[in-house]
Amino acid sequence: MSKERRIALAAVVVCVGLVGIAAYRAVSWQAAKPAAEVRAREYAGQMELQREILAKWRKHDLEGDIRSPFYLMWVAGLFKQFAVKHLGSLKDLTIVEIGPGSSMIPAALYVSAGAKHLYCVDIFEHPAIRDALPYRTAFDLAKMDADYFVRDADEVILKEEGGKATLNPAYLTFLKRESFDTRLPDASVDYVFSMATIEHLNDPLRSIAEWKRVLKPGGISAHIAALVDHRDFSKPYEYLKLDPAAWRARFGPGRTPLHEYVNQWRPIDFRRAFEKAGFEILEYSTEIQSAYSREQIRVLYPNQSITDADWEQIAPSVREGRTREEVSQLFITIVVRKAK
Repeated sequence: MSKERRIALAAVVVCVGLVGIAAYRAVSWQAAKPAAEVRAREYAGQMELQREILAKWRKHDLEGDIRSPFYLMWVAGLFKQFAVKHLGSLKDLTIVEIGPGSSMIPAALYVSAGAKHLYCVDIFEHPAIRDALPYRTAFDLAKMDADYFVRDADEVILKEEGGKATLNPAYLTFLKRESFDTRLPDASVDYVFSMATIEHLNDPLRSIAEWKRVLKPGGISAHIAALVDHRDFSKPYEYLKLDPAAWRARFGPGRTPLHEYVNQWRPIDFRRAFEKAGFEILEYSTEIQSAYSREQIRVLYPNQSITDADWEQIAPSVREGRTREEVSQLFITIVVRKAK
């Protein structure tokens, strides 16, 4: 075969090869395209499912009497950050939670993070407060946070029986008492905190005095709350239009349960009371900080400003010594320190 023919044959082979490669790529791309579309649809479906689950959790936590472990994990994270920022860590701390509600999950997690002892103080012992499943779920979720598990979950939850958890009394104590009557020793506590509770206090001044008494010098107290009418969140100022004595008389035996009472204090009242009691204000805000909270509040409280008509009807005792803006503020985050 002449040199020219060999070159021509080689060229033909190369061309055939290139055509074959192109054809293979075309066929492969056509085959891969449906597979990629399937994966994209599956991913979109998974994301939509997760959004639906989150929406259900949010609805549950907004409307339900029993908070989900996901909400309580979030609460634990919020108040852990204050301890880490102002006290260094949770380790070896004696802590009081005011108003744990349906579960002591934050307290249990703080014990797992090395806290010395947790006291949960509430006038109402919720029937679900020792349900085992929420605790186990929370501990599973907590594996994502390296601060937890100084102690193993089995050191905190001693046993489960009939769906109820037995929490280790060496680390956790529930006290069915008023927030102003903890009966704990003087200067025995490092940290007092509450979530969505200070608006329910029967006597805020006495409670603040009690927290000062039990806190060690340099100890801190942190609280987050929505100061709104709990009968209808879309009308947050309605209860401020009622005479304080008449409003308070609606609650008690044979009436609305006392633990559903909401006092008429505004954020500025709590700040002034803590300052008057001698606390140093470390953090104070009437704005919502976290994105999760802002989303909840957007849905739950559609009306967040006081109208002229509302202002005219606000009880004189609520308006006295406060500006319109101070009365209209619905939310509070406050962290204070007892003098060393």
